Amino acid sequence: AEALAELLRRYFRSHGPATDADFARWSGLTLADTRQGIEAVATEFYSEEVEGQTHWFANDVRPPREPSPTAYVFSIFDEYTIGYKDRSAIGEQEHGQRLQAMGNALQNVIIIDGRIAGTWRRAIQKTTVHVEFSLLRPLTGPEIEAVNAAAARYAKFLDLGLDAVYG
Repeated sequence: AEALAELLRRYFRSHGPATDADFARWSGLTLADTRQGIEAVATEFYSEEVEGQTHWFANDVRPPREPSPTAYVFSIFDEYTIGYKDRSAIGEQEHGQRLQAMGNALQNVIIIDGRIAGTWRRAIQKTTVHVEFSLLRPLTGPEIEAVNAAAARYAKFLDLGLDAVYG
């Protein structure tokens, strides 16, 4: 019981907001065990009903929100896109269908203000990383600037220059 409680604490602090089904899927535990564990630690978290599902959040003070639009370029295996059973909060259903039509629903994704806005792929060259963006919707000028900044952070991480192309 103590180990389950600690695992739940760590999960919801690092993955929240998340549902009991998200934790069960991530941990491999049953929903019954998960719900029993949540009862034991429920006072340490707060919950909110969103579209009929209970989402659990850490009680910690939230960090200041990044200015909008905020963009990220996430890898194909980032938990933000694959770590949750229900992904409707991060993308439109037709976007998931479009990703599936590309041959694989798992793609490197562009996230703008928490939602999937497109995909990207890279080709590492000698002095630059070539990044090609495929958008799922038109972007505003500030959104394009935010995506370019995210790609620039990625290139800096690789210690390479950036060559970005929108397709």
